[in-house]
Amino acid sequence: MNAAYPDRVEEAAVYASDDIDYSIFMAIIGKRQWGGWNKKQFGGKGFYIYEEFEEYLNLSQYEEPTGTVYFLGGDSFEQKAGHEWHSRSPVRVLGSLAVGVQDLPQIAINPARHPYHFR
Repeated sequence: MNAAYPDRVEEAAVYASDDIDYSIFMAIIGKRQWGGWNKKQFGGKGFYIYEEFEEYLNLSQYEEPTGTVYFLGGDSFEQKAGHEWHSRSPVRVLGSLAVGVQDLPQIAINPARHPYHFR
């Protein structure tokens, strides 16, 4: 399932990135659905967080690692778009890295309301 669009079913696959910034962002922000990326609106890699969630990044509970980036064998991956890759086959985990808010790439603050409010 696509967490951003629960009514949209995605193909069963393992999704990954060849850029660790995207992986760190997804491990910390993406799993909580606090933001996303939009290069046209925010420049650079386009990472943003909705303003209503900004205060959570400063809470002491997020100072410690709160996510994990996994390093995967790339034999079965196909490029989907940009830095996004997917594999429809099981993948081999080569290692992992615990990450926290201090590891996040540069993030813009999006003053717009989270799409959840419009459902």
